[in-house]
Amino acid sequence: MLAVGFSDGVVRLLELYRSLGLEEEVGLTPSREAELRLKQALKPHNAPVTAIAFKHSGELLATGSADGTVFFFSVGESCAPIGFIRVPVPIRCLEWAPHEHERNSLLIVCESSYVLEVQAPAAESHTPTSTYEIQALPTLTFHFHSIKARIQREMEIARREALKEKRRKEKEEREKQKADATQEEEEEKKEEEEEEEEELPPLHTPDSPSPMLCAFYSQPGAFWLSMGGYDAGFLYHCRFSEQQEGDPALRQDEPFAFLPMQDTEDDPICTLSFRYCLTVGDRQLLLCGMQTGRVRVFPLQPPDPHLSSLTAVWALSVHDNQYGQVRSVRCSHDDRFVLTAGDDGNIFAFSLLPREQLAGAAPHSPAKIPSPPADIDLEQVVQDIVDPNAYSIETAKQRTELDRLRREAEQRKEERRRRLQELQAQFKELLQRNQSLPEHVRLPPEELELDPRFREEAERLTTQRIREVQKELAWEVERHQIGLKKLQDRFWETLESDIITVVACQSEHRVSTYRLLPPSHRFLKLQGRGQTQRAGQDPRHCRTGSSKGSATGEPDSVPSADEQQPGGQREEEQDDLGVLQRQGVRGRVAGHQGERQQKAAEKAEQVKAKIERRKQEWADLFASKPDKDYEDPADVLALQQAIDNMGDFKLKTAKDFTVPEQLRMNTERKRSQLVILEEEICERKQGLNVRLVRLREEKLQLMSRLQQWGQQLAAVQTQLPAGKRLQVAPLPGLRPEETPERRLQYSPDTLRRFATLREARGRGRGLDEGEEAPSVLHLLQHGHDPAPPTPATPPAHTPHPPHDRALTELEEEMKQVREIRLCHQQEELLSQMREAVWRFDAELQILRHEKLCLDMQMKMADLRHVTLFQELLLLKDFEKRENTLQERLQARVQEENDTRLKWEDCKKQLEVKQQGIVKLQQREKALIASFQASLGDNNKFSDFLTKVFKKKVKRVKKKETSGDEEEQEDSEEDSDEESDWDEEESEGESESGGPLDDSVCPPSCDPALFENTLQLRERRLDLEELLAEEKKSCDTLRKECDALAKKEKIVQASLKAAEGDLELFDREKQQKLNELDVIVPLRLHQIEFLSNGVLPSDLSDALVMNTTMLKALQARIRQLQIEKHEQGDLYRQARQRHIQLIHDHKDMEARIHELEERCEEMMLAKFGRLVDLEVLQTLSGNSQLEELKQDCRAKEAANTQELKQWKAKLTETKRILMEVSRRHTERVCMLNSLLKEKKELEDNLESRQRKMGAQFRERHVEVEERSRLQAVVEAQGREMEALRKEITALSRKGGHMAPPSQPRSAGRRKPKREGGPQPAMPAASQE
Repeated sequence: MLAVGFSDGVVRLLELYRSLGLEEEVGLTPSREAELRLKQALKPHNAPVTAIAFKHSGELLATGSADGTVFFFSVGESCAPIGFIRVPVPIRCLEWAPHEHERNSLLIVCESSYVLEVQAPAAESHTPTSTYEIQALPTLTFHFHSIKARIQREMEIARREALKEKRRKEKEEREKQKADATQEEEEEKKEEEEEEEEELPPLHTPDSPSPMLCAFYSQPGAFWLSMGGYDAGFLYHCRFSEQQEGDPALRQDEPFAFLPMQDTEDDPICTLSFRYCLTVGDRQLLLCGMQTGRVRVFPLQPPDPHLSSLTAVWALSVHDNQYGQVRSVRCSHDDRFVLTAGDDGNIFAFSLLPREQLAGAAPHSPAKIPSPPADIDLEQVVQDIVDPNAYSIETAKQRTELDRLRREAEQRKEERRRRLQELQAQFKELLQRNQSLPEHVRLPPEELELDPRFREEAERLTTQRIREVQKELAWEVERHQIGLKKLQDRFWETLESDIITVVACQSEHRVSTYRLLPPSHRFLKLQGRGQTQRAGQDPRHCRTGSSKGSATGEPDSVPSADEQQPGGQREEEQDDLGVLQRQGVRGRVAGHQGERQQKAAEKAEQVKAKIERRKQEWADLFASKPDKDYEDPADVLALQQAIDNMGDFKLKTAKDFTVPEQLRMNTERKRSQLVILEEEICERKQGLNVRLVRLREEKLQLMSRLQQWGQQLAAVQTQLPAGKRLQVAPLPGLRPEETPERRLQYSPDTLRRFATLREARGRGRGLDEGEEAPSVLHLLQHGHDPAPPTPATPPAHTPHPPHDRALTELEEEMKQVREIRLCHQQEELLSQMREAVWRFDAELQILRHEKLCLDMQMKMADLRHVTLFQELLLLKDFEKRENTLQERLQARVQEENDTRLKWEDCKKQLEVKQQGIVKLQQREKALIASFQASLGDNNKFSDFLTKVFKKKVKRVKKKETSGDEEEQEDSEEDSDEESDWDEEESEGESESGGPLDDSVCPPSCDPALFENTLQLRERRLDLEELLAEEKKSCDTLRKECDALAKKEKIVQASLKAAEGDLELFDREKQQKLNELDVIVPLRLHQIEFLSNGVLPSDLSDALVMNTTMLKALQARIRQLQIEKHEQGDLYRQARQRHIQLIHDHKDMEARIHELEERCEEMMLAKFGRLVDLEVLQTLSGNSQLEELKQDCRAKEAANTQELKQWKAKLTETKRILMEVSRRHTERVCMLNSLLKEKKELEDNLESRQRKMGAQFRERHVEVEERSRLQAVVEAQGREMEALRKEITALSRKGGHMAPPSQPRSAGRRKPKREGGPQPAMPAASQE
């Protein structure tokens, strides 16, 4: 039996049986050995089935789906549903516990974060009543938390520890070997650099959980898990936690072990399978299906729950690398073959044994295919589930339960109704019997009531029912009202203008408005797009104007008053500061010198401002000076417009007619033309409708005035005799078509009349069956509504004279005067009424004539609209090709621009390379010059050293071996160069008579010069290599530039071809447009295409033109002829003016040259050299310098005064010092005399004691004394020289010299004056 899951949630069970016996019994030729037959179709899920797993015993079947449900079935002759459980997320795979485990559990792997273990349900323990959902099924949950970042961190720490250990051992070995000190220092430096470790990788947790791919049991309660995404690259050993309380989503379970898998970071394990293969060394094989379509086989040594023997691996690429993810890997029943299934739709089979072992292995019994059942032909065909919207098992169960409950409720209701009907029949029978009884025995109705509360309850229920019905009817009434409102909004309110007819007063002439509908949403959208496009044309003129302004040198914008104000304030502030500074300077620099300095500064400022103004004028003049190729922007714009609008003067029907750019038509432009035409039609109709509505209002006003005049006329005629009363025309009134808005207005009287007419029509239908009766609405609209009764005005009482007496002459005369006056009033009123009616009819006649003209124009516009619409349909057929050609043209233009940019970039790089080559050549020349300079003159080894310097040495280059053509060419060129160098060397050796040995310095040659020559040769070779590389790259860039130039030419040719194709397409489109028939109504006087004064029958060669356009073209021709003559005269005048200006320019240049020479001569005569006059004019007294000088003079005066005071103090101090010194000198002299006497006595005493040695000792003392005195004299000389220099420096600076200080005696010290002030040092010595 095969279980197959499908994307619509259906699980189909297929039965496999042998078809040979069946076909032989029927008499057919056997086509294949086995057949599949649908045994059962189930739909346990509402989403795609993602996993199916049979228990090892085959008694249970579990299916998982993307809807997060796992359904269990008991397997027998057919699959019977047991129940299902729900999981948090969609399911990835299902795995039953191995048979050696005690627990009968199912491992559920979800697509992300969750792994669950549920105990297998027993079929007899769960009996579904209303649902198949199993509630209390023991479940363990594992919520995976990523530990990959921590694993990588620990691996990095272990790697670094191992590396440190390795370095430590290497260091110990180096210490044992006792290497050189320099080498040890270098290695220690390297170790110090290597010891700077990088930061450890951070601990990272992915934001979205990684997908779970597969899992398998290792031990009871433990399993191995393969992850994808961020956590790929490892197999994680996990265990279900014993603490299962709480929400699993808040728990974070981590694996307790992991196993790194090689090359699975980007190629994770998607499926796993274990098999015991006795034929392969009695080992267990772990078969892994990878995401890239590969299959890996790991041999294991059972039992190995921790996968410690997972070392060797065998891999094979089976399925597609991109789309062939392995979905399943399984072994055959005899463990000889492996079957793989992938997403690429392929199933592959492989042998686990080599062919030799497979052939020599013991034959296994093949799998037995069961025979078909004997009564297979009598079995009914299994009903398949084809409808994707069919109910699932759970939904069908719930629907069945719901139907059962509904049937039970209906049965109970039916029993209650039957019982109620029986009671009602009994009660009616009792009432009839009561009525048949005599009256004195008959019971009243009140006594038949068992309890009044029953009646009250019935009345209450009736009232409640009435309210419910009113609520229902209220909803229905509201629905009909809303429907009526929608109909009014759709057919009446949406009307922008209904048909209003205005009828003349004295005739049947009438004028009607146009019935206008509001514009549709599509029309408004097109109208908005057209307005946007028309508004988008204005910025071009704005940009043209701005460019014109910039070309003529005008400023783009003028600063406003607000913008100018801060600048003005700053200028005023600067002026104020200048005034304050000048006042300060004037205050400091006093006297005539300050005033003179101030005048010079003001004059210099004026000259400087004048020079600045002159420079600004010159700058403005030069800025306004046009270039040699300057053209007036107005002329350029006029020429461009003329070129753009001139077009092709051929007929549009000509085959070589070129459609101008502004006349090229596409669907967007045609739609805009349609929109503009519809807008114009709508505007004209609306204008006429507005005038007609205004005319109707005038008619209403006229009716009111006529009514007033009629009342006045009636009052007048009542006073006139009947013979003198004139006939009055009937007053005009409003007809129903003049007020269409009143058709939907109704009143209660209208509704009553409508009901009356409907009843009358119903009664009259039976009498006149043969005639078609008019509708009620027709009768209601054309009948006269019963007008409200208006109070009749009593006629005016006419006083009649009594018949019994005759009138006097005065009374007769007064009566005639009154009649004459009344007749005049009667005629005036009638004339006013006739004139008002005549004016209204005249206005209506004028408007009627305009309406007829507008109708004709509208017909023309409709014809134009039809033509435009036909052109639009035709352009839609061409739109796809036109878009293709436009895209092709744009692509060519873009390609041309890109190619040009690349060419310019390459050109710049080539220029940079060429500059680099020139610099290298200069360096090479400088190197040769330095070599020649190092040789010197008359060096006998110059020839030898020159040969050594020029010798070409083969230098070994390390090149990467690759198969590229460019590197091969480089190697060939290097070999060619080396061969050339070999030839030159051989020639040099043959000329010299032997090989040149440049490794040994010849005797009597300077070794330093020889070493310098070798170094210069190395530098020369380096420069030659760099020069060769630069030349090679330069050649490459030159070739690239040439290729880009050729490509640009090709692109330009293709661009021209694209433009030509577009032009041909436009011609074809124009020809198709010319084939459309256009209706142009003409009058006979408009036809000028006559043949011998007769209109020809064939008008195919005629040309239809607008008369206004024809006259405008003729007038334009005459105008252009006149402009041509005027432009010729202007050109001749401008030519003469140009020649005159050229002569004046030459004369002015000669004059300027003469003045410059004269100015230079005057400068030389006055200053002795050429000077800058502007700088000379701006020279003036520096106010800051003058201020500093004034401060310096003030400080000098103060210092002089202070110096005088100190000199007086110094004189007094010197005097006191002199007196003290004198007394001290006397005492010293006295002491000196005593000491001399003592010394003489001692000398006499010693002279007697010493012998001849005393003379030599005295001579030594004299020498020492002499040398000491010489040193004192030299020191004094140096001090004098220093003082002389200081005096000279002070005299140059304008300072004052201090009196020289008294030199101290070498042999004595000056006594200090007790209690007196210490002498102060002079200011000069302090400085």
